[in-house]
Amino acid sequence: MSISTRTKATVVSLLSAMGLGGLVAQRVARRHAAADHDDVTALAPAVTARAGPKPGASLLPCDTRSMLHAPGEIKKSYGSDTSETVEYRFNSAGYRSEELDPGAKLRILIVGESHALGNGVPFECSLGQRFKHHLAQALNWPEAAINVINLSVGGASADYCARTLLRQIDGVAPDLVLGLLPVADRIEDYTAKQAKNYKVSDIDIEEIENAPIPVQGFIDLYNVHFGRMNLAKNALLMQSICRLRGIESILVSEVLRPKNYQTAILSPVYEQLDQGRLLLHRFFEKRADLAADGMHAGKRTHEALAIRMLTRYAALLSADGQEDWGGRLSAHVERLKSESPDWAFVRQAHRR
Repeated sequence: MSISTRTKATVVSLLSAMGLGGLVAQRVARRHAAADHDDVTALAPAVTARAGPKPGASLLPCDTRSMLHAPGEIKKSYGSDTSETVEYRFNSAGYRSEELDPGAKLRILIVGESHALGNGVPFECSLGQRFKHHLAQALNWPEAAINVINLSVGGASADYCARTLLRQIDGVAPDLVLGLLPVADRIEDYTAKQAKNYKVSDIDIEEIENAPIPVQGFIDLYNVHFGRMNLAKNALLMQSICRLRGIESILVSEVLRPKNYQTAILSPVYEQLDQGRLLLHRFFEKRADLAADGMHAGKRTHEALAIRMLTRYAALLSADGQEDWGGRLSAHVERLKSESPDWAFVRQAHRR
């Protein structure tokens, strides 16, 4: 399907604003194998010793979905999960997360949508906590030495992920950022110091005139190419935010695949992404098991994706010259892949 003239003009303007307008549009010239696999030997080092958060630093409060993300609250339901079988405990900033620990040996910042938050999954079974558990085991550290700050919110857009990363990263001063990017058809509107995220397919067309002007414009211009451009733009921004600070990052996505960006307009932006720090998967799409709400991926999928993410982190550590950590983590991950029933279950489900 061809891109409409109006949408094409809008995207070209976006490319120009990003400094890419002068690039000759071309098809993707190479396969981005590192995104699907873990061969990152050609990567330039990105990780250095990190200083802790500045004295007195703290998490800024969650500024969206305030009714769900009330600081200090404990809930028995969240979004689509009304089973009352899962506890949702929110920290002092309103996130389903640990509190910021300035004295932690290693800090990890996670930002994403409902799967990253662990919708329908016990906190200790969510992918961020499983990532932490296995990393601590591999390095022979107590789990308390690793501080995982999860800034994920149900229904979040890639706009939210990029904005929240920029808003919180200097206060958290993480060693690693894990960004779990959502689907492409979402947008965030930010007015009156309160952000609200919208999904195109969920908006009632009969009520569109009551939506904020930016949302109306997004829907008016929207097609699959426009959504993918917005997703890639935010991914590029997130990678740049981390790179400029010398912070390692892994962006996890089911949409940012080379085949989705083989157009004259999209490929120049996609080509700018660091493929070695982009992890492609289909874990949430396949959903080998289900969470308590019967909609989101379950705890076995969370475990398997955490193992997949650890595989990439081990490769990045080794490529960055931290062979000790990378080697120990890689060996631990290989044991998990041979011994974990959850990894075997999810892999088998994906082969069907």
